[in-house]
Amino acid sequence: MAVEPGLEGGPVWTESAFAFDNGCRLISESNVVLSQVIPLWAGFASPVSDETIRRWRQGRYEVPFWALRGLWRRLRHDGYDIETLRSVLGFGFVD
Repeated sequence: MAVEPGLEGGPVWTESAFAFDNGCRLISESNVVLSQVIPLWAGFASPVSDETIRRWRQGRYEVPFWALRGLWRRLRHDGYDIETLRSVLGFGFVD
C-alpha cells in the first residue's frame, strides 16, 4: 500500500520528520548551520543544502538514517543524556 503524502488536503508529518525537527530545535541553529553540522557529525565531508534540511524537518522527504545518526551524535556532544534524547526524539542509538 502506498503512503499518502497528504491527509484531508494537508501534508502528513512523518515520525522521522517529527523527531528530526525536535532534535534540530534542541541544537538551536538555523537550517544553514544545520546543513553543515549534521553531515559533519554523520561523517560526511560535504554539507547538504539548507533547503534539504527544511524539507526533512517539514516531512516533505523521509529523513535518511545517516542524518538522524549525525543529529544524535551532535546532541550527545552537546551534553544531552541518552534517556532525555529517547524521550524527546523517540529513538536512540548505542554510543
